[in-house]
Amino acid sequence: MTKIEKINRESKVREKPVGLTRNDRTAEKVVACQNSGDGFARRKDLELSKIKELLKKESGVVYSYVATTAKFKEGDLIQTGCGLNFEGGLLTLCTCKRRMRTYPDVKAGTWIAVFASGAGTQEHCLFALMRIGTTFDSHAQLWKELKVKERKAKSAHANQFGDVYEPKHGAIRNEFVRESYLPLHHDHPHKDKERSVAKDVGYQNRQTGEHSKLLLGHANHSYLWMKTSIAYKSQHPRTKKWSSLNEFLKELKESEK
Repeated sequence: MTKIEKINRESKVREKPVGLTRNDRTAEKVVACQNSGDGFARRKDLELSKIKELLKKESGVVYSYVATTAKFKEGDLIQTGCGLNFEGGLLTLCTCKRRMRTYPDVKAGTWIAVFASGAGTQEHCLFALMRIGTTFDSHAQLWKELKVKERKAKSAHANQFGDVYEPKHGAIRNEFVRESYLPLHHDHPHKDKERSVAKDVGYQNRQTGEHSKLLLGHANHSYLWMKTSIAYKSQHPRTKKWSSLNEFLKELKESEK
């Protein structure tokens, strides 16, 4: 059994229903905050034929997964969690798929594809695709690289949908402990989940000891779908690894909407 087959076999566990995890009022608030997709003007809601044409010369390993906090409702994306994150016109993965983010081949050049469920259908629809541009060892390191405007959008302290934990002012002795970062926004999805927040900051793979990398999408290869457009041909498992981008693209179809 190859490594890819082993990873894909391990991912075939019973999936939790994908749907709204917060009330409708909150979901509407999420749409209001994240539905604009600022910064993705030429890379938003592309048709399948267009994305295949754009990426026909690209290569790289692909990891795809279903986000349990994302759902298409009446054709519009509702993301009640903070990861995968598209605030500030940047795609980042900093608070979800911790174990996956410790894998050696999850690095610059690897692709991450994220699916959501379609309300009233069995389809898993694509809502984000990015080629990893840069990886960071900690939230503190990523924070240093963000511009002022990006910090405001990505900060989990200032923005209820932020996915980057803002370091406390002054020198940080240990960038992998919760105490080194400011409190979360009072409406943040992880606000009352301190154990989860501690893992977001300091998760380590038990087998390798590797910390979860924080992933920043390449500026020219970060794609977002706020409308149902592209779907997986069958039921997507929780997580799946593909040996090539071309192999992954072959398993996509136009959504039934």
